[in-house]
Amino acid sequence: MHLTKSILLLFTLAVLGSHWACKPDPIEAPDDGAIAIGNKVYSGNPQTWTNHNKSGVDYIITGRILFQLNATLTIEPGTEIVFENNGSLEMNATALHANGTAADLIVFRGKDNSKGYWKGIVLYGKTDNQLNYCTIQDAGAGTGTGVGAVVVGNTLGDAGLSMTNSRILNSGSVGLDVHDESTLSAFSNNTITNCDYVASVTANSLGQLAGSANVLTGNTHDQVKVKGDQVRKSGLWPALPVAFLFSGETEIENEVTIEAGATLLFGADAELILYQNNSTSGKLFAIGTPVKPILFKGANTTAGYWKGIKVNAGLANLTYCNISDGGKTGSSPHTGNLYITKTLGNVNVTIQHCTVGNSSNHGICIRTNTLASVTQGNNLFSGISGENVHSW
Repeated sequence: MHLTKSILLLFTLAVLGSHWACKPDPIEAPDDGAIAIGNKVYSGNPQTWTNHNKSGVDYIITGRILFQLNATLTIEPGTEIVFENNGSLEMNATALHANGTAADLIVFRGKDNSKGYWKGIVLYGKTDNQLNYCTIQDAGAGTGTGVGAVVVGNTLGDAGLSMTNSRILNSGSVGLDVHDESTLSAFSNNTITNCDYVASVTANSLGQLAGSANVLTGNTHDQVKVKGDQVRKSGLWPALPVAFLFSGETEIENEVTIEAGATLLFGADAELILYQNNSTSGKLFAIGTPVKPILFKGANTTAGYWKGIKVNAGLANLTYCNISDGGKTGSSPHTGNLYITKTLGNVNVTIQHCTVGNSSNHGICIRTNTLASVTQGNNLFSGISGENVHSW
């Protein structure tokens, strides 16, 4: 009787397993137990990748793997996934749940241990993606925007990611790329090292890197690329152990606080502007300390390398800041490391205990009708080609 029940139970499990399991393209199961998957699209049904090969690699990815239409991918702790050259894992409007443990990491790596060997993990159109106790290495193949070992969002849709207790190593481009309105719901206890750049974000999303206990040094460029855009979300721009590298024009339209000790580098033609839109004016609180000043400087220490900070409207408090390498000369002679006017709205600016230097034109430019709205004190000037404080 017991034998009959056992046979019936095994038969039932086999039937249920064949009903619920995904039916992928024919796969190769080598003698060592690894499952090889070529170009493949999973649609509709949730999938689970298992730690079935206890002695080695569980999956070998030989092409582009795309999950879509609610085909959520869950990866078991301890699973090891190896990618052939230019292989990738993409999640289109469906979620990746990769939750390892401290004892059983989930590993995504290249077959060859070289930078940019495979493309990476790309997430778009879904907000509940999870990487916890994961290692992602040897990825980041390609050039241009939207390339990285882990890409959160792209032109096809923004995404969300919780990334904790994980490592990104040996990327040929950035370790982490966060697109436009995409979000990091959690970012703590991570390591990004031996990559080309640490990360790439928009200025509007920069505050999301303010997690705790992250190790971000040891890269070719210990910098976070920041693409200039309209900063519509209030937030804290953190003091990381690496610098922020801004490109283009960044317009602050809400309240931004920069943490003491932060370093902000600016590329050629970059500019930081306090702006006013229909509902809010920019507010910038850059309050350093004598021990931890806030640095605004050119990516190249050449006078006039970047345009500088411009206050067109709103409130700014610059205390214990070092502002250098600006004053790029354009069509107007009234340029400097810091430019203040109220052509777009009322301003209220405090500049104190700051060092202003290495400008190709003036140090601070203030429109005459704005002088009463600017408080200055205990500032030092050096290497200014024009006037320390210029008004007209």
